[in-house]
Amino acid sequence: MGETQPRKSNVHMIRDAPLLLEGRYGTREMCDIWGNDAHTYVAVMQAQVEGLPVLNQLSPGLIPEKYIDALRQTANLDSVDSAHVRELEASGSHDVVAINTAWGEAADKITPGASSVTNFLRTSADSTETAKAMRCKKSFEVLAESVENLRDIALEKSLEWMDDPYMDQTHFYDALPTVAGRPFSFYAEMLQSDLDFVAFVYTNSLFAKWADATGNHHSATTVGINGMRLQDDYAKHLGLRCMTAPAQLPGREYNADIMY
Repeated sequence: MGETQPRKSNVHMIRDAPLLLEGRYGTREMCDIWGNDAHTYVAVMQAQVEGLPVLNQLSPGLIPEKYIDALRQTANLDSVDSAHVRELEASGSHDVVAINTAWGEAADKITPGASSVTNFLRTSADSTETAKAMRCKKSFEVLAESVENLRDIALEKSLEWMDDPYMDQTHFYDALPTVAGRPFSFYAEMLQSDLDFVAFVYTNSLFAKWADATGNHHSATTVGINGMRLQDDYAKHLGLRCMTAPAQLPGREYNADIMY
């Protein structure tokens, strides 16, 4: 009993000084998911590159595999300079165009022409909204592990102290006799309730999108692909949901679920 150890933040006070704010309230894993704007660039690239194999499943040979390989290899900050992305955004006033331009430049160095399929059949929100859902999905997984860890500690303490006499209080006065482990059973039960809610949101409120600027799937239709099927297969590939009739963005009510 009592063997479960609390999870550590794994954020070093000196070496990881820029992460201290995030590290104080989260973990290294959460910092790696959200981090700074450069992490957002990677998420947008990953959202795009994960869609290319789905396109080829629906229309074999549509995207050359060598292009997909080059884009996958360069969808990271080792290949794409975040400072260059910021410069491009400052000159062009569009975040996703800047990301795609810098990413395409890196991919073309490996396979000339690979940049031609960045943002292919997509609007910006298809990438940014999906990237956000992918990151929230990872975040819930990290959060669930932390809450499970705390629940297990509470359960172990409940069992360890189940025979130790204790006095419950109400209104700051001693009230009724109990055992010291009982309050920890209460905490564990509430933590499990939190986990059940997280599981519901994880399953029902994380939405990918691939449906054009207004949700009408025009880009996919131009190459003979069923846009609704494309979005559905893409969402399933990512372990996410998708709306049957999205607008430019999935409904913000789903974001409210996540924030709650």
